[in-house]
Amino acid sequence: LLENLSGFLRHYKNLPVDLETHAGAILVQPWSKTVEEMEDFTGKIKPLQELLDSLLNYGSCKESGWLDQLKVEGPIFETILEDFLRAAVQTDVGLISEIVSDQLVPYVESLFGILEKTVMVDLMEKSGGVIR
Repeated sequence: LLENLSGFLRHYKNLPVDLETHAGAILVQPWSKTVEEMEDFTGKIKPLQELLDSLLNYGSCKESGWLDQLKVEGPIFETILEDFLRAAVQTDVGLISEIVSDQLVPYVESLFGILEKTVMVDLMEKSGGVIR
């Protein structure tokens, strides 16, 4: 799990910037282009959701000081994604952009901080600081 978390954080370190760019592009491009990019967008978000689910499962089985924090973060993420999907169904580009920029980006930045400063530190201590 430590290796997966470390790899995720390295690979997706620019996710907040990518999302912010996406939020701006939504406002100036045709809707058909936005629809095409939804797959790319979900491709960027899905690994974060999968990682969060894995960490919640792991934290439930092992004593983890960060579990309660992630239990709070999970429903927030789900609410943001539900709002995003609802706005997409309504083809409301302004709302989509607002949700991504004002909710999702700050959420991802905050979650990355928790993952790096709390979860990663705990997992490294438990593994003796070894990332394979």
